Amino acid sequence: MNRTLSWVLWVLQVITAGVTFWLTWFRSIEIPHCDLQCDFELLGSSIHVYTWIAGGLALVSALAIVLLRGRPRVWWIPVAGIGMTLVAFFVTGSVINKALLFS
Repeated sequence: MNRTLSWVLWVLQVITAGVTFWLTWFRSIEIPHCDLQCDFELLGSSIHVYTWIAGGLALVSALAIVLLRGRPRVWWIPVAGIGMTLVAFFVTGSVINKALLFS
């Protein structure tokens, strides 16, 4: 039961990473109001970094679930991964706002 819950939460983590990646990517293609004054290098870099962070967190969570399979309460690993993915998403959103001169 505990192991099944861990994998269900991991799938939820992967779904969260996928949805937030697409939301971040759609923010990057929105029509910027700043014409050529936006920092497009920062915009592209922040999306690439977020993609690596979200994917890396999912990979590390899966690896930890497999390595710690005999231990109780392994379900907290994907929950922590979901939390860190959401924190990275909001930080990336803030960086995108800076790059598009919204703030």
